[in-house]
Amino acid sequence: MGPLGKTSEAIGKLADLTRFLLGPAITRRQAKADAAGAVIRAQGETEADELRARAHARLELLNVNRQQRLEAVIGKTRALLPKRVTSEPVEPDWFAEFVNNCQDVSNDDMQTVWSKILTSELVKPGSFSKRTLNFVRLLSMEEARLFTRFCSFVWVVEGEKIALHFRPIPARVELPRLGLSFADLLRLEAIGLCHTPDDVVTIYWSWPVGAEVRLVFHGRVFRTKVAEGFKIITLPLTEVGSELLPICGAEPNEEYLNLCLESWKSEGFELTEVTGEGPTTASPR
Repeated sequence: MGPLGKTSEAIGKLADLTRFLLGPAITRRQAKADAAGAVIRAQGETEADELRARAHARLELLNVNRQQRLEAVIGKTRALLPKRVTSEPVEPDWFAEFVNNCQDVSNDDMQTVWSKILTSELVKPGSFSKRTLNFVRLLSMEEARLFTRFCSFVWVVEGEKIALHFRPIPARVELPRLGLSFADLLRLEAIGLCHTPDDVVTIYWSWPVGAEVRLVFHGRVFRTKVAEGFKIITLPLTEVGSELLPICGAEPNEEYLNLCLESWKSEGFELTEVTGEGPTTASPR
């Protein structure tokens, strides 16, 4: 046998020897690796079970809290309901949206707002759009209070779904002194509750000459026959703002009312209060 044959035999023997010597160690390492893999899999399954348990506990707590909040709103609604309401049902889709939007509200004052919304919808379905429900969900308590303060200065055009803040001659009506600053108006416009004039656009409200107009200020009805040139700078409420006006709880600012009447009278436009008649459109309450 030549040298090459001897070399092949040597390699074979070395392989046999190596297998004999290292085989148990290789087997042990493989066994350890298999055992470690099983432990890791078992740990993974345990961690997954614990994760599922925590998720279940979190969802259960979330649902319990939501149920408590919904029942608080419904309890407040029950206390506000009049003896009689319309037989017209509330739309199921509307109520589903209502539940979805108010179930995470824990603030007591905001729960009261939601209860007023539900009460109004039960009394007159269609009082609030789903757009308004979504708006109120994001409304802060501070913003709600600002809107309530603003509504102390709001008139309603009777017979129409129009709510306006009139701005008589600025020199005669200093709104900041009455508790409503320009920054407040900008904030209300930014969140989508009213429109404000800017340096380019001034919003006027006017009627045809000779038309009889009835304006309501917190339940008090005023009448005027429109003369030529009668127009008023206004800050109209948005659709959302107009829907929220009746439930905002605003108290009338009597000084502002008197200043409006005096300002218009000085311009030749006098409003006469109509006694013994209530408004036919909603006003703040």
